[in-house]
Amino acid sequence: MNSKKIKMTALAALLIVPGVAGTLKAAEKTTSKVVLHKVMHKLDEKPVIENTGDVLGKLPEGVTPYDKAKYGDVEFTLYDVTNKFEDLKEETVNNFLKAIPEDLSEYKKGLVDEAGLATFEDVVIKDESAKLGYKIYLVKETKSSGLVNEKAEPFILALPLYDTNGKDIKDETHIYPKNKVGSLNLELVKKSTDGTNLADAEFELYKGEPGTGTKVEDVVLKSNAEGKITIEDVAFGHYYLVETKAPEGHAIGKEALNDENNTLKFVVGEGDADVLNLTYENVKVPNNNSKKDITNLNKNNQPIYEFKDTIEYKVTLDVPAHIKDKTVGNIKYIGATKFTFEDTWNKDHLTNLRNVKLTLDGNEIPAEKYQVVSEDGKFSINLIQNDEMKDLLDTGKKLEITYSLDVKTENVKLVNEYKTVYANNPNKDFEHNGRKVAYPLKAEFVKQDNGVFGSGLLEDKLAGAEFVLIKKVDNKDTFLKEDHTWTENIEEAKKFVSGDGENGTTKGSFAIEGLEEETYYLREVKAPKGYRQLANDIELTVTGEINNEDETVVTKVNGSTVLAVNNDKLPNVPFTGNERLVIVSAIAGVAMISVMGVVVYKRRKESQ
Repeated sequence: MNSKKIKMTALAALLIVPGVAGTLKAAEKTTSKVVLHKVMHKLDEKPVIENTGDVLGKLPEGVTPYDKAKYGDVEFTLYDVTNKFEDLKEETVNNFLKAIPEDLSEYKKGLVDEAGLATFEDVVIKDESAKLGYKIYLVKETKSSGLVNEKAEPFILALPLYDTNGKDIKDETHIYPKNKVGSLNLELVKKSTDGTNLADAEFELYKGEPGTGTKVEDVVLKSNAEGKITIEDVAFGHYYLVETKAPEGHAIGKEALNDENNTLKFVVGEGDADVLNLTYENVKVPNNNSKKDITNLNKNNQPIYEFKDTIEYKVTLDVPAHIKDKTVGNIKYIGATKFTFEDTWNKDHLTNLRNVKLTLDGNEIPAEKYQVVSEDGKFSINLIQNDEMKDLLDTGKKLEITYSLDVKTENVKLVNEYKTVYANNPNKDFEHNGRKVAYPLKAEFVKQDNGVFGSGLLEDKLAGAEFVLIKKVDNKDTFLKEDHTWTENIEEAKKFVSGDGENGTTKGSFAIEGLEEETYYLREVKAPKGYRQLANDIELTVTGEINNEDETVVTKVNGSTVLAVNNDKLPNVPFTGNERLVIVSAIAGVAMISVMGVVVYKRRKESQ
């Protein structure tokens, strides 16, 4: 304590000692009321208040009664130090205040009330055994909040005090200890669990204990572009924040709800910081980046299947942060309450689920740690069904679920759908639905003749032609069977017959379903009646053009959506109606030209 403060303290103390000690014996009063008027300021220079023991009519500029609601409790303690003093000289008081003993006798305690007053009733003012004959008290501020930057300095109070006439003891003694107060700003930074700052998160501020507090004003706190929310000059007390809106793609955690589980709480006034910093993360919903792939795509990397194929699927999920309870910084995060996967398919199209595996960041999770619940047309996994799975997932980032299904039909678009559900509070589930389609190829053909004299004009569509489909395996011919397997025995091959226009068929047309993007060969094993059988196999290049938006596929064979297969007529085969018409028309045309030639010649002769 510097000399200036010592002098001021001592002088202040001398102002509140008995005015006329000799009149104490004549007084009848033995107790008095002491009222401490707690005042506060934020001034750079400490204000001067003259304590006379009376109520002041006006406080200095910048000084106001203490605001307990805003700045918290302040407690004063009176210590009886009567026996510590032989006199009350300035030097004696200053020396005592510079080195206050620890073995003090506590006399009374009092808290400052809402009006800023700490009142001590029935304070003893007589001590006839004491050398000085009156009571001496040390008044000390023994409790205050962190918002109080400077406590009131301890001072000596000697009682009784007398009125100005020097005869009557004051019924009440009023003293004005001062506090310099500060303020606390709360700065909350809103982040995603992917590390980015989040704008447009909305919160409400409550005072009190989680779940039972009172909302502080009807104001929505919204994070700015930098993810920050600043609340200035927060009053003393216990608070918690309730998140009412999370940014798009993020979940409000259970720890941010308005109930007893809320952990976004803080206390103002227990520390001495000017700014309280909190960082709170929203879990990024894992469904946003989930995807499903077919891993055994064809040679052109397209999801096109052959009948009897096995399709291998892979679903990739982002593992959400805070799968299990954990504390990060000042906040305890409550783990996920739900994280499930479900896959469904048409059981008439796909069958024989097998090879279900879970892989976390490239490491396979032992099958005994999770349970696959399977039934016709679907299976599901509760990904956090036990603590072991929570512990594993809490350390990972990418989860892959792989499995296989067999194709049991042909020429059907195979739709495989999946659903993930995530939640980290009981009020909202985040559900994501996805699908993957595998497409069949259907090669279409039309059987026809070569037209008039092989010209390609007026082709007739031909019924009854029979074909087999060939695939080369190790340079050997294998033939497609009825069950869509392949055989080297042509007698076992399935026959594809061009239609006759009856029973829903189109004359000359036939199709082969369940093909891949592959090179095949078409062999005619029976020509239509009256037509020469094709001498050579026809090479077929089958391709598919997929439109993912409307989930359709167009099959092309050698670049055509319908490939024409032409035959020549055998010799001495009667002309068909169309051919007869062409021949008659041709003869008539020749005859007409001949007649016209004769007429022209005759006229020329006559003119000569």
